[in-house]
Amino acid sequence: MRIMPFGLVALILPQVVAGADLNAPLDEKPTLGSEIKRGWQAAFDCSLAHIVDVQGMNDCTSAAGSKAQQERPNSDPFLLGLYLGSSLHFAAQAERPDPAGGPVPGISDQATNQRNAEEDFAVYASEQKKLGVTDEQAVGTVTDLNDTGRQQALARLKALRGH
Repeated sequence: MRIMPFGLVALILPQVVAGADLNAPLDEKPTLGSEIKRGWQAAFDCSLAHIVDVQGMNDCTSAAGSKAQQERPNSDPFLLGLYLGSSLHFAAQAERPDPAGGPVPGISDQATNQRNAEEDFAVYASEQKKLGVTDEQAVGTVTDLNDTGRQQALARLKALRGH
């Protein structure tokens, strides 16, 4: 084991301590696209945690939106992504047939999922209008979707829009 002479340590230490400017801006600035994707990811995380629990999904999405609004002065892009993801989750769930034994209210029934898809889509559409983002642009920020997934997402948005 080699011991460093004290004088050499004394020369190096001040440079390390004084090296960082704590008031310097971070290099990574959020973009409209990165915030939409971050919102989408939050909705995806909520859907994994509450895949068949409608109220849990709603509570999780609402909490994520509230947190974003408290943390950032302009949370609109995040909310756009959040409600894009949430509305598509509920739309996909609404497409699934009710179980053979009948729907379980609030969990697996198509009507509840469709109603939630429409409510969350209304928030998405409002944020979309504020930001001037098209469906194609919003869905395009979600880089983990393949072409088929993007086409399905766009078709569901079109259906929710009533076209």
